Amino acid sequence: MNNGCPSFLKGFEHSAYELHEEHVNPAFVKMLRTIGFDKRYVRGQGCYLWDEDGHKYLDLLSGWGVFALGRNHPKIKAALAEVLAHDMPNLVRMECSPLSGLAAQMLTKHAGGDLSRVFYCNSGTETALTAVTGCSQLQQADGTLERVNGSSLVIKTASGQPVTVTTTATTFVSMSGPLLGDIRDGASVMVRGPRSDGTINAAIVTVGQPFSAVNPSGFVPVQGTVTDAGTAGFTLVTSSGTRIPVTTSGDTLVVIPRASLGQLQAGIAIFALGRPEPDGTLSASAVAAVSQLRSGAHIGVSVKDCSPSSIDEALGAISAAPVSAGAG
Repeated sequence: MNNGCPSFLKGFEHSAYELHEEHVNPAFVKMLRTIGFDKRYVRGQGCYLWDEDGHKYLDLLSGWGVFALGRNHPKIKAALAEVLAHDMPNLVRMECSPLSGLAAQMLTKHAGGDLSRVFYCNSGTETALTAVTGCSQLQQADGTLERVNGSSLVIKTASGQPVTVTTTATTFVSMSGPLLGDIRDGASVMVRGPRSDGTINAAIVTVGQPFSAVNPSGFVPVQGTVTDAGTAGFTLVTSSGTRIPVTTSGDTLVVIPRASLGQLQAGIAIFALGRPEPDGTLSASAVAAVSQLRSGAHIGVSVKDCSPSSIDEALGAISAAPVSAGAG
C-alpha cells in the first residue's frame, strides 16, 4: 500500500549515494565519501541535522541560504499547510500576484533611499543581466565568451557570473575585429576609408552581406569583390569592373555581419541582446563578438525602440565603436 511520498522515498534511502553515483554526479559522491560526509540524514530541525546513528550536526551551509530560518520552522510549515488547504493559484504566468506585490512593497520600504521597484530572480543569473535603455523588454549580457554549446553560448560577466544565451535561426550574429584572415579572394565586401592617389586605406571592411548599420561618418563606402588578397591589402573589383587598390593594417576593422556561432572563439569580448527567460537564460535577438575590445569590458547599449532595425543599429554601433570614435 502506498502511504505517500515519504514512505516511497524511505524505500530508497540506503541506495541514494549509488543512485547519484550512477545517474547524477559521481565526482560529488566520490568527494563526499573521501571526506567522510557520506552520511544518511534522517531528520532536520532548525539549524541541526541528525543521521541514522543519532549523531547531531550543526549545519552551517543551510542549503546555501535556502533554510535561512532553519529547517521545518513551525510557522513556515503552518503557513504552507494553510495555503495548500485553500487550493490557491500559484505561479500563474499571465497574472500579477498580490503576494509578490506586497513583498516588493515591504522590501522597498525597508531598503530606503530612492529604490521603488524589486526584480525577482531565482538562479542568480538574472542579476548578471542589465537593462537596455530604450526598450524595457530587452536585457543584455556582456563579458567574455566562455564556450559555445551547439546553438547556445555561455558568457562570463564582469562579476564572474555565467549567463547562458540561447539562439535561433533568426538570431543576428556578428563578429568584428582585426580579422584580416577573413578577407579572401572572391568575397563580397564593403570598404570604408580615406582615399589617397586612387588607393583606399581601409578603416572598415564588411565581409559578406552589407551591414548598413556599420556606417560611421567621414567614410564613403565602396562595394565590390576581393581579388589578389594579401597580408597588406587586396584589389577591390566593383560591379562596373573598376579595380581599386585597398591597403589594410592591424588597425583595419573587419566586420562579419552574418557569422556563425562556430566561428566565435573563447576568450573574446562578447555582447548579447535579447529577452530574459524564466529559467535565467537570455533568448538572444542579436549577438556581437567584438574582439577589438578588451576581453570582459562592459558594453553599454541603448536602442531607439524595440524594433529589429533599432537592434541592428545598436549592434552596428558596437561593432564599429573603436573606428567611429576616432573618425569624427
